[in-house]
Amino acid sequence: MWIDVPGPELTARRTWHCALPDGEVSIPCGGTHVERTSRLGVMSVTLTLSEDGSQLTMHTAVGK
Repeated sequence: MWIDVPGPELTARRTWHCALPDGEVSIPCGGTHVERTSRLGVMSVTLTLSEDGSQLTMHTAVGK
């Protein structure tokens, strides 16, 4: 795993990269940093693979 950081600014768009057995995955940083995940309340993550298998979409929802 590695992170691309285009600059030192807090607004610099960071991207996480992971090498998986079937290819590489790139995920933009969500920018949410908490001491404990319990502070987020209920959290759900949904992954959807495109019909041709070329794109994985992640949707994250957080609420109390």
